[in-house]
Amino acid sequence: MYQFLLTNSFQSGALAVPGGRDIAPIINHLLSLPFVVKVATRDFHPPDHISFSTAHSPPDNIPFQSSTMIPNPLNCSETTTVPIWPPHCVHDTPGAEIIPEIDASKIDTIINKGQDKRAEMFSAFADAFGNKGTEAPKLREEVKEDVKNETNKDGSGKGQMAAWKGMKIAKEYEKKGGSYENEAGSQNKPAKGAPEPKPDEQKDEETKDDSDDKPQEEKKDEKKEKPKANSGKKATGKKEKGESKAKAPKKEKKTPTEGTRKSSRIGGKRSAPEEEDEEEEEEERTEEKKAPAKKAKKAKK
Repeated sequence: MYQFLLTNSFQSGALAVPGGRDIAPIINHLLSLPFVVKVATRDFHPPDHISFSTAHSPPDNIPFQSSTMIPNPLNCSETTTVPIWPPHCVHDTPGAEIIPEIDASKIDTIINKGQDKRAEMFSAFADAFGNKGTEAPKLREEVKEDVKNETNKDGSGKGQMAAWKGMKIAKEYEKKGGSYENEAGSQNKPAKGAPEPKPDEQKDEETKDDSDDKPQEEKKDEKKEKPKANSGKKATGKKEKGESKAKAPKKEKKTPTEGTRKSSRIGGKRSAPEEEDEEEEEEERTEEKKAPAKKAKKAKK
């Protein structure tokens, strides 16, 4: 079953298939069965897709008759020939919508294909060259370039990124059928639209997992009292019982050592009483020397 047979373009548009709507009840019955996943695919082409007749000049642009040679977007040396179609299933038009006879509410996922204007894509898994996963990146780049070249209200900012442009890129990408893929190992759940707030239970589980992953040393540091802002209180870590504070070793007092060389002033300095005693002794010696001379003078007389 090909989902593109159940879009408006294939039922009443440029590629209408006679009696296509007759199988709608069968499809609805299948959708009511308890399948694990119910996936639909559809063409979701840009208006200038390379397979459209409007993308080529006459006389090589006759739908169902003409064909064109296209290169591989990832390898220019490789080419293939594809038929020319009338414009159909252009994104954001009624032709790309699923017919109302189908109960689309029971479809879990809709895969949009043919979004790369450079390549034909008959399968939802790969283009005509077997390339996989090239459409979403290409669509994102095209949307990014279009929005990036828009100007601000004052006419400036062309070709430059801005916050409002980033938001618009995401909206335009989703509007044109772009989807998101989760990175390997990521716990995020990619989805379109505005992010939904996480339930409290999920937040508690995530915070619990984060606390379990922390090493024990970090947990001990967190238990220490932290100073409050502008309170002037210093952080004090409480010691556990039985743990004594290590005392710093006392420094030994150094005895001053006497130098080998002394000042001449200090060495020759004497106290006043010592000087008086020496003067008296010297006077007594001089008197003793004079005494014999005096006695001799007296004898002569």
